[in-house]
Amino acid sequence: MNTRGIRYIFFVLGEGAILLTVAWLVLVGIAAALHVFGTMQPPANPSASQVITLVTVAVLPLAVSGWWVFRKLKPRCSRRETRAVAVSFSVVTLLSWPIAILLALIPGAYMGHFGSTLGMVGAFASIPIFVAMANFAVSSIVLWIVRRPGT
Repeated sequence: MNTRGIRYIFFVLGEGAILLTVAWLVLVGIAAALHVFGTMQPPANPSASQVITLVTVAVLPLAVSGWWVFRKLKPRCSRRETRAVAVSFSVVTLLSWPIAILLALIPGAYMGHFGSTLGMVGAFASIPIFVAMANFAVSSIVLWIVRRPGT
């Protein structure tokens, strides 16, 4: 694959990470505004609506962004490669998103020297960047495995 194809995959994964981050933050904000979960402590016996809300908040954005990555890569890659990248995106995002939130504190703290609003913007803007970098690294390895002759 040439440089344009590699760059295209990186940008598609970045757009998927932005879509996922915005969706998760919006859904969590809506759930917090509606006081779906009540307090910050997990309930001893969660109600059915709390469980459904939690599953929806956790799974729906991930499924939509994985589908979106699949649809964007489908015209440029084979179906097998596209499926492998979309699955690796979904799996790696589950692992890299919590780590990206922790790492987002670093650029957020540096941007915070220019104002508290810029600190929040720097923190939230860096989450999809960290997720996209982790996804690109794993997706590159997955594509290399899928494209090997004999597999």
